[in-house]
Amino acid sequence: MSKSKGEMNFRIAPPVNGIEKDYDGPVKDRLLPDDIQTKIAYPDIHAKWDEWEFITESDAQAYLPMPQSVPAKVTLGINSLQTVEVPYLKTVSLNKYVSNRKGHIINTAGAVWGLDFAPKDPSVDSQPFTQYLAISGYKSTLNEHHPVEDIQPDGSYLNCIQLWRCNLTAADTPDDPVLDLCFVHPYGIVLDMKWCPYGAYEEVG
Repeated sequence: MSKSKGEMNFRIAPPVNGIEKDYDGPVKDRLLPDDIQTKIAYPDIHAKWDEWEFITESDAQAYLPMPQSVPAKVTLGINSLQTVEVPYLKTVSLNKYVSNRKGHIINTAGAVWGLDFAPKDPSVDSQPFTQYLAISGYKSTLNEHHPVEDIQPDGSYLNCIQLWRCNLTAADTPDDPVLDLCFVHPYGIVLDMKWCPYGAYEEVG
């Protein structure tokens, strides 16, 4: 693919007709239109319960970030600064300390390298204000330092991908994000990740 004068030129056929006319710049149009965002690329692929194994909380400890001896501390505010504690795998709401600032600080207890919100199909989404944020990285912010090119042999570094449930409503007192689920795995540090782009969001029942 090449690009000149704000127009994208594909050496092969683009995935969607018209995408070559999208523009990028200081004030840019969306490079991917809505029909791409909600398109199901692989409609015959579905997650199956029997492909997953549920483990106990005690068994999961080896995969989770290292427990912190003291909560993480952050200083919040503009005119009046306050230092607050963010407990292990918990959150703090910003709007309690900064007026008109909606958001949260999440203590993942590890070094964050990957972030991605799960794609949701609006046609089957009964809770549009609920979004799921996947977070990956490595298990400590203080005791570990890893070059990007490092690769850990399978089984030598147990790790997890955290899935946080976030309420993005515009209400004055939205619910705090909650760690809903962890995908545990033996494949080492996850420096980047993306959700499968097939529109995997499904609702049960």
